[in-house]
Amino acid sequence: MPKQRRPRTRRSAPTFADHAARVPIVTAGTDPHDPDLPSYTRKTTEKSEVPLVFGVDDPSGAGLTRAQALAGDSMRAPHYGVRLSSRTTETVEHPGWAEPQWFAVRSRLAALQTLRPDAIGSHTSAAELLGIPLPSHLRGRHAPIHVLNAVQARGAHGHRGSLTEPSVTTGGVEVTGHLQTVMQLAPLLAERDLVVAIDALIGPWRGSPVALEQIDRHMRENPGRRGARKLRNARARARPGVGPPRESEIRLDLVDWGFPEPAVGRAVWIAELRRHLTPDLLYEDIRTAIEYEGEQHRTNRWQVEADIERANAVRSAGYFVERLTKRTGLVELIGVLTERFAALRAGTLRFPSAH
Repeated sequence: MPKQRRPRTRRSAPTFADHAARVPIVTAGTDPHDPDLPSYTRKTTEKSEVPLVFGVDDPSGAGLTRAQALAGDSMRAPHYGVRLSSRTTETVEHPGWAEPQWFAVRSRLAALQTLRPDAIGSHTSAAELLGIPLPSHLRGRHAPIHVLNAVQARGAHGHRGSLTEPSVTTGGVEVTGHLQTVMQLAPLLAERDLVVAIDALIGPWRGSPVALEQIDRHMRENPGRRGARKLRNARARARPGVGPPRESEIRLDLVDWGFPEPAVGRAVWIAELRRHLTPDLLYEDIRTAIEYEGEQHRTNRWQVEADIERANAVRSAGYFVERLTKRTGLVELIGVLTERFAALRAGTLRFPSAH
């Protein structure tokens, strides 16, 4: 009886978990009061072990023979001729705020650049790796990897074009620079989302990598691009000094509801502290400070205590303080502001007493 051949096991496609897996080996620059603050609050650089990506024609970097690279049970095949090892890792330097989705995009782009070294990450892929906020429908495990240069590969979207500024290396992969990336986003995003993206680039959220003047100059030097009018409109609505993207959204929400635009970065003198404090958003006419509290404001004990002290200090200067979270508070805030502006017009608004 002839010997039956064992059926070949089809190699499974790489999963989100395969790409996102990482083990931090160096933690740097976390809050000095509490090292457990969420990663998205960190603005420094860290190092992590990530799955090794390599080409099957040169598997020596993984310590494997070509046969082992082709047959290893711990391997995934993101693209033909490329392997991602779930057992062998490499060390990469990355932003301290990087989270699992960042590592997933980074590994997928690394696999594509192993296949095509000239494929430079662009558009939404570059935005994710550079920390530019995107709406949820343009990111996630099913979003394609966007690159400059024509590339035909699974899960990749190639774009024709050339660099308009030097590329940036992050996490060991090459992507378009901040200015070119935000221009690439203009045709893809609604104007409001583009304002949020520019606010993040010019604000303190992840280090203020560019200034408004640089965006203006880059637009002048590269006229006629798709989405140019939308980008000009969004740039005019952007404000330096805005914190997390949710703060940008709150500011835009208030304007959309017909309120005056709240001030960003305006300091309040606190006499009892003998120094200034700067609320997230401020209506000076009705002496109302608006503070957005992200996830770390709820889960981190030191941050919670600091927020309470900060709010009490601003109230001591004769200001109302309204605090919002990620999911609650906007409807209540709109009601409060409506009443206060109405009382201001009627001359009946009474401010908190300063002490």
